[in-house]
Amino acid sequence: MSIRMKSIAYLLILFITAQLSAQRIVINYTNVYDIKVPMTRKSKIVIDPTERKATYFEDFKSTKMVGTDNRNVENQAIASVKRSLDKFYVTDAQCGRILYDNFASANYIVKDTLAISDWNIEDTTKMIANYKAYRATCTFRGRKWIAWFTPEIPFPFGPWKLCGLPGIILEAHDENKQWNYIVSTINLNSEDNIILPDIQDFKSLSLEGFVKLKDEFYTNFFNSIDQNERDATIKSKTNLRAGVESSFEWEKNNNTK
Repeated sequence: MSIRMKSIAYLLILFITAQLSAQRIVINYTNVYDIKVPMTRKSKIVIDPTERKATYFEDFKSTKMVGTDNRNVENQAIASVKRSLDKFYVTDAQCGRILYDNFASANYIVKDTLAISDWNIEDTTKMIANYKAYRATCTFRGRKWIAWFTPEIPFPFGPWKLCGLPGIILEAHDENKQWNYIVSTINLNSEDNIILPDIQDFKSLSLEGFVKLKDEFYTNFFNSIDQNERDATIKSKTNLRAGVESSFEWEKNNNTK
């Protein structure tokens, strides 16, 4: 083989290798949050089949409020907590997660190693986006979850922190349908990727420390409203958590089981 032919063959190998390494699985979701401030938001998960890890991304710029004309002061307060960063989760095949998040104008890296080990897989099936999906349920940090996953895409990932099933989660919601994740598109051969933020100004926190930080922030926030706004309507001070996780494994009398 001539030097020219060897060069062409080598370039072809490099091209094929680059193409294969660029191929990722991309699942796009529509998130529907029927909570204190009802809203919708776009999100997606990018799976690297070679490294068997997934990066989940919530696009806060896509957030749309739903029916917010009659919001009370508490709802307005929750909605007004501004952020300068979208939310990212990097999940490995063992369900270990690293969260890149922004809260109250500061950036944090938070590790969460709790896997979901009590999935109950049922025989019930339905078709979602031309894939046969199986129903599965679990209880995770204060909520019962119903998920639909497909073994036809055999990776243990899903939206948010949901993971650990023998296939991609295409649809999921909690028992009360306050937190809903619905697949919109699936691309099994994508060059798309999620670029993680520069972490130079990030502070590392344990999950427990991050939860405590947010709890204290909301407690102080609503106390200041109560003191300054006589007509403010604060529905409840017993649980100020605005997020999807309502209780945690280190707390006494939690309802995770």
